[in-house]
Amino acid sequence: MTPRPSPRPANLPSPTSSDGSLEPPEAATDEGSTLEGLVNYFLASKRSLACTHHVWRANEIVTAAREALEENAVLAAKNAFVKRAISEQITAVEAVRTGVEVVAVEGKDEFKATVSALDVSSTRLNETLEVLRDTEVEPSFQPADEPTKYLFDFVDEGGVTDLHDSIRASIDRFNEAHGALLDHADEFDNAIGNIKGREVRGSGLDLSTEAASPLPSLFQNLEVHATECASLLQSLVRHYDLCVTALKHTEGGGAAIEQATGSLPNAQDLPTGLGLELETMDQDAPPQPMFEEERSDMMNVLAKDAAEVEDVIGEIGDRLADMEEQFQHCENYISALRMSARKLHATLRSLSAVVVDMDQYIAASAEFLNKWDQEKQVLADKMEELESLKGFYENFGHAYDGLVVEVARRRGVQSQMEKVVRDAMNKIEKLYQGDLEEREAFKQDQGEYLPADIWPGLVNPPARFEVVPTAGEIVSVPKVRKEALERAVQRARAKV
Repeated sequence: MTPRPSPRPANLPSPTSSDGSLEPPEAATDEGSTLEGLVNYFLASKRSLACTHHVWRANEIVTAAREALEENAVLAAKNAFVKRAISEQITAVEAVRTGVEVVAVEGKDEFKATVSALDVSSTRLNETLEVLRDTEVEPSFQPADEPTKYLFDFVDEGGVTDLHDSIRASIDRFNEAHGALLDHADEFDNAIGNIKGREVRGSGLDLSTEAASPLPSLFQNLEVHATECASLLQSLVRHYDLCVTALKHTEGGGAAIEQATGSLPNAQDLPTGLGLELETMDQDAPPQPMFEEERSDMMNVLAKDAAEVEDVIGEIGDRLADMEEQFQHCENYISALRMSARKLHATLRSLSAVVVDMDQYIAASAEFLNKWDQEKQVLADKMEELESLKGFYENFGHAYDGLVVEVARRRGVQSQMEKVVRDAMNKIEKLYQGDLEEREAFKQDQGEYLPADIWPGLVNPPARFEVVPTAGEIVSVPKVRKEALERAVQRARAKV
């Protein structure tokens, strides 16, 4: 038998581009030299040809991506032109919107300043009322059976509450007017936002920037992946061809091929048009003679390639998955471009409605200014009332402190007067007792010699005297507690 050159080894490329991870050829050859081992190699290689579907899908993706790239160029140019036209037309609309915003912001700033001043006045009034609330009325000023009172009990709390309520009502009216203006401003913003394509940006594509389309780079990546997938599939086909050749040069290999492939898909089940010519591989061509050394080399290559089949299949699957993901990005971007085109044209139709509505936005600004002028005067009047109440109740507190000091002074004067009266009464009593003793001594010495009717007053006792307050003017001056007097004096000095 005239020998022929051995078929070219499949030489499957390693996905890791490293031969160090492969099994030694000798070990692989021992396993694959048996008929059973060759059949296992053959079955694995036959199943690996199912990757043809992946490569076919990769080809479909590249074709669809090329069409998307062409559509991208057309849509991007159209959208850019329409967007520039819209941008030029909304300049006047934005100017009106800016005017509405200035009115709202300036009015709000004035209102905040007014409310801040009101808060200061209200805080000062509340602080004054707190002092009254904490100041106990001297118990000696009240009947014994009365509960403890505080200066706040004499405050017209209803009047203070009514004043605060009227201020809150004015604030509410302003907020209502300002809220109405903001509602109009929001409507204006929405209209302008629609014109500017806010919904387009909300779909995931920002046309407000001049960012480059990602499709060219995505398409380039897809082409690289598709080329690599095709190359890897060619390697699998060569490995399959080598498995068939090895079996045909092995005793019983032909029958093993027929038995093993009975349950596997044949070449007709795989996609066509990739230039693989898989149909010819299943034809029962007679094997050509081969030297034993050639067969041994073929077995070594076969074992080495068989160890890499699963890795190659995995790489094809990974590359296809990456292609699917990148193609999805392409489709999403094109969908966003189409959506942008539809919404930009819808925006052009909305411009006329926005221009018509500008009159009501201007009228809303004028109405807000009028209402704010009214409430501004109301709040100014309320601030005067707050200051007036604060001054009144401060004077009330100061007057009470003065009352405490005055009562203490009167109590002191009354004590001094009572002391003078006591001293006088003591002196009168001494005179009375001395007179009484003198009269008794005179009676003892001379009484028996004088007839009783010589002077009717001879036997009368001395006259007695008594100092009493004037009728109708007896008023008890209460005693002020020392600590209450000290606090009143301290507050009075602090005022000065």
